[in-house]
Amino acid sequence: EDQSYLSTAGLRSAFSAEEERWKAELQRETLRQQEDRMKARLRCSLWKQQENLRRLETEESSEGLRLRLQQLDSLLTH
Repeated sequence: EDQSYLSTAGLRSAFSAEEERWKAELQRETLRQQEDRMKARLRCSLWKQQENLRRLETEESSEGLRLRLQQLDSLLTH
């Protein structure tokens, strides 16, 4: 009877260890997925910032060209 108790306890212990390994793996996978989502959001945010910066640079360069043309026009007409 002692042997069956020890073997049951051993099985319980092995099951518990295996269960802990599965829980740890599940937690790692969950963290990997969260990391992937955060990286995707960061890439999207950086892309939007780059687009906004390009747009501002284009607007500024267009505005600068427009002002220079006005100045040249003013010099030529006066």
